[in-house]
Amino acid sequence: MTLTTLIRRRQRATAALVLLSVFHFTLSELASSQVVEEIRANPELWTLRSIWRVTGVNSGDQVGSGIGSVGRINGDSLEDFAYRSTRTGYWYVFFGGSPAPDTTADWIWEEERSSGELTHPVVGNFLGTGQHHIGFQSYRRHDPNNSTDVCFILYLYRVAGGTIETEAEYSWDPGRTMDTTWRIFPNDMFAMNVDGEAGDELIVPFSVSVREKVRSQVGEIWLYKGGADFQVDQPTHVIVDEQANTKEDEYRLYIADFDGDSFADLILTARYADGSKLKLWFGNEGSPWNWTNTPDRTLFIDGLGLGRQLSVADFDGDRIVDIAASVGNAPEPGTYIYLSSKGKSVRDRSFNYSDADVELQSTQYQIPIGGGHGGYLADSSGRYAMLGLIGPSKYDSHEPMLLLFGGGKNGPNGTWDAEYAPSRDGVTPGPVMQHIVPIGDCDGDGWADLLLSDDDWYLFDHGIAMVIAGGPEIPTDDTTLSVRAIATEEHRGALHIWPNPMRDKLQIVWRGDLRRLPRRLTIHNALGELVAEGEVEPGVGAARWESRDTPSGMYLLTVYDTKGEVLATTEVIKVE
Repeated sequence: MTLTTLIRRRQRATAALVLLSVFHFTLSELASSQVVEEIRANPELWTLRSIWRVTGVNSGDQVGSGIGSVGRINGDSLEDFAYRSTRTGYWYVFFGGSPAPDTTADWIWEEERSSGELTHPVVGNFLGTGQHHIGFQSYRRHDPNNSTDVCFILYLYRVAGGTIETEAEYSWDPGRTMDTTWRIFPNDMFAMNVDGEAGDELIVPFSVSVREKVRSQVGEIWLYKGGADFQVDQPTHVIVDEQANTKEDEYRLYIADFDGDSFADLILTARYADGSKLKLWFGNEGSPWNWTNTPDRTLFIDGLGLGRQLSVADFDGDRIVDIAASVGNAPEPGTYIYLSSKGKSVRDRSFNYSDADVELQSTQYQIPIGGGHGGYLADSSGRYAMLGLIGPSKYDSHEPMLLLFGGGKNGPNGTWDAEYAPSRDGVTPGPVMQHIVPIGDCDGDGWADLLLSDDDWYLFDHGIAMVIAGGPEIPTDDTTLSVRAIATEEHRGALHIWPNPMRDKLQIVWRGDLRRLPRRLTIHNALGELVAEGEVEPGVGAARWESRDTPSGMYLLTVYDTKGEVLATTEVIKVE
């Protein structure tokens, strides 16, 4: 998709309305039947930039072996985050800050035996009281003389007083609380409210376990119920896979409301001896506690527009999660997108290639490992998520490039609206996208941001971690553009315009966190005559007035909110 703002110019002689320019993103207005497009760049695409960056100092530092959000620890409105360095094993926590977070860590988890198997912190409201806990994974050796005989542990720390407490309140350690002969190797650990009651659940899927020295690749999913009685000593409910998987590191779990009935559903993708499969458990009254080992639906992935690696997000804005998968061996290689808003349910749709609502053709760009998407970088309303694809950079052969496709009521179209390439951001070319994690606003501009990291970056694994800024870029560093801030009652820099004086184009952008967002813009000349007007999409945050055939002089820009009330006015000077 590309989200567009149009400003219409009224000709006095004919009273006709003329549509003018497109800025940044345009909402896709596609037909309801399947749309097949080769991917291509938006002529006015958005070049993403990092606003925060940390790199390893020495070879082997492996900065960015893990990265993720840790919520809002210090109680302000900005998102905090953390990254892991393999050399130290520490997790470094950073508070959000304006105009960018500090590169000096605000809190460090200095665990001697930190584990790199879990590549993100675990953050949950487990008690259902608003009291958050943050978890980091460690391990202990059951046999000190056997380096491979390890037990993984998740320490959950209470957030209080604007910091993280130093002593863990909960310790997930089944080798201690359940059976000393058990070795559980989690593929992931995360928190989510699955049953709809107070408190997040802790979810632990694993593809491999060892019990009494017998190794098994029959995967399991352990769920720990949230609420006042939250505990991690024994799982509240266990789902045991019905067959052994054959690829232990491709055992992936996705939990969301996929069918729109307000209950959380579960998708498991894995490779088995008889082929790769997607298994679905549908939510209902009493789930997940009544889910059995037998899924409600099982699909063989081979020959479908699906993969073991999925991107799940709301791309069409209907508040129901959509499914996208890149399939390289399809008759038409590309990314197949199955939208929830097209009248076909995950309960019975075929997921054939022809069943996809959108097909983005490309032999080079695919959904990244981990399924990372772009979050809501381009939509402050949080309605349309951006689809992310990774492939070779067109700027340097030694680096990858991230393409982001904006959503819309018909999902993404074939035009990518934003891109990130290290060499365009002053970063030495190399891998920087092992982990892609959308987060909230961490730099105070009201727009969601994006975390990137890769511990393989530069020479011998120095590693890198970055924050990529969301929302329209405001070129305040370019003094030649005369960027002007426009105040409203909410914020002194609620809007920005440039250049002013202008020649043939005026850029207009606004913060993403305003309670009163722009909805309509008008431009009048010095005689009070209307020369341009148009409605804008509030969540996009950007518009542009093209005025090539408008005479020089002074003009008045008026911005109206969604209720039609004046939000701000400012003078604009046009010169030849």
